Amino acid sequence: MATVNPVKNIQHERMFVDYLKLNYKREALFWMISRYSGYRVSDLLEFTVSDIKDILKIDRFEIKERKTGKLRKVVLKPYLKKELKESIKDKADHEKLFRSRQGDNQSVSSRQMGRTLKQAAKEVGLKLNIGTHSGRKTFGYHLSEKSGLSLVQAIFGHSTQLMTMIYIGVYEEMQDEAVMDIPDL
Repeated sequence: MATVNPVKNIQHERMFVDYLKLNYKREALFWMISRYSGYRVSDLLEFTVSDIKDILKIDRFEIKERKTGKLRKVVLKPYLKKELKESIKDKADHEKLFRSRQGDNQSVSSRQMGRTLKQAAKEVGLKLNIGTHSGRKTFGYHLSEKSGLSLVQAIFGHSTQLMTMIYIGVYEEMQDEAVMDIPDL
């Protein structure tokens, strides 16, 4: 399986999200939650409308991560709050937020979500390998630009900064820059 990329260019990401909103509403919401929270796909796909109502009441995500078993809290940005409110309007509490088009109230599969994100990226002309972890990686990338690698490392639970640099797609860039900065003979 190929490594998926973050979307580092904010204009490209805006174009991608606008396209998702017009053509793939479910995937647009998934992208925004992932991008603004940094949660893994496995933590997001099982959300119900009731879960979102709870999040909206306290203005933050409080999720026990499936992979680590740790409780992680993330503040809810006003922009995302507005999107979440709109997305649950006229829906029953028990309904899945990311509902599959097949079956009765089942969550879409991670595989299907990834296929659709990848297809949308291709349709909009993004020359990146986009998948279900791209939003999380984009979150990490932009957070590292603002607050540094240590915070992203702690949030993601990585054991080293190198692991974080590789995950968010900055290691190779930094290596290339360093090599190009070596003085010529």
